[in-house]
Amino acid sequence: NNDTIIIPTGTIILTANLPVITEPATVTGQGMDVSIVDGDVGAYTVFRAADSDLTIQGLTISGFLNVALQFSGANSLEVSSLEIDGTNSQTNNAFAHGGLLAAASSVVINNTYVHSISFSGLSFSVFGMVFQAVQGATSDVSITNSTVQGITSQDTSVVGISLATGLLDGSLTPGYINFDIQNTTISNLNGGAAGALGIASLPAVNGGDSEININAQNNTLSAI
Repeated sequence: NNDTIIIPTGTIILTANLPVITEPATVTGQGMDVSIVDGDVGAYTVFRAADSDLTIQGLTISGFLNVALQFSGANSLEVSSLEIDGTNSQTNNAFAHGGLLAAASSVVINNTYVHSISFSGLSFSVFGMVFQAVQGATSDVSITNSTVQGITSQDTSVVGISLATGLLDGSLTPGYINFDIQNTTISNLNGGAAGALGIASLPAVNGGDSEININAQNNTLSAI
């Protein structure tokens, strides 16, 4: 079964964290900047899914807490026509803050706009998107026709798109990522003294081998 969640026109301001999605679901809005789900100026988490297929399309996520869209499990994530606006986002952890974090067997992202995420005083990074593979898993990630823009910090490293194995969960276990990115723009990243990277490959492992394969075509990286 696949549940369908329709987001209407207008802005939905959350009054609590949305529950974690644990069954296959399709979330469909009426368009970017037309259907808006807002975490009330960083008070609440928005979309989280675990161990289930998820499709999310045609909406804007704004004002989120920690990460706008977080996905984990040996399943598939499909994202299209999605805006992640970090203007009023916040974090309550000291590690990282960003737009999209996924650990999945398959990730397909198209026509997605991640922008205006800024935070300081974190130990790891402020990011646009992070994809990770751990415990020997393989993750196939495809991004097309998308933009990551305006990710900033005064003192924390900034990454537009990060590819990590065994790092973010602290396991240092092997993982394998096949990453394809086409017709995508990454721009206006600034990490202050900590620096910024457009695309970062972070195959951290303690015992065994990790592998990250990157195929990049017709992309633009600027002001980094």
